[in-house]
Amino acid sequence: MAKNKIPTLWFSYEVSLDELWRKFEEMGVDSNFISYSPLKMITGNIEWIEKKIKEAKVKYGTKVVFLDHLGFLAKSLTNPNDRSLGFNYALYLSSLCRDIKRIAINNGVSIFLLVHRTKDKDDSDDTSDIAYSAGIAQEADTVIMIRREKVKSPTENDIYTNFAFLNITKNRKTGISKRICMEVKDGRLVETIYIPQTPLKKLIKELKFNKND
Repeated sequence: MAKNKIPTLWFSYEVSLDELWRKFEEMGVDSNFISYSPLKMITGNIEWIEKKIKEAKVKYGTKVVFLDHLGFLAKSLTNPNDRSLGFNYALYLSSLCRDIKRIAINNGVSIFLLVHRTKDKDDSDDTSDIAYSAGIAQEADTVIMIRREKVKSPTENDIYTNFAFLNITKNRKTGISKRICMEVKDGRLVETIYIPQTPLKKLIKELKFNKND
């Protein structure tokens, strides 16, 4: 996006702006990198977020917005029809995502919304792996899942590798899904080839010779 001169706007609630900029520098950006952010994340209320998006569009021509992440966002429940959402977190998140999509459409921007995956699945990648609410994926036009690859150590503890699988599990515009193996290099995820490692105990068992051999 930076190479194509597309201005981006970042709402980073979990990572400080200094840390976010350090990550960008690690990926090779320079001071001409056209990205913007509010100086302070005053609130996660989407009404405030929409106000800042409109402001960034006027000032900088912002076209793409990143929200990191859903758990920090909130909506006002002033509408009597919405008050029941306070008793059902899944429905609340679905409604919140519906409002975010409305903001994207009404303001002519693309919004990337980061959300957490469930933690109990290691080798599956579909929209059911999105934590808390099925409505999150239902409202999205595209769903991209990233799963970091793990291997078992000799002590049977999980060890994370530098490899990850990126899966386009929903693509409303074209219907095309895709699975790409990625590796972290210089702070970026780049396409690569990965051969899953054989657990050490299994490998030893397979290589064990009969005493008569």
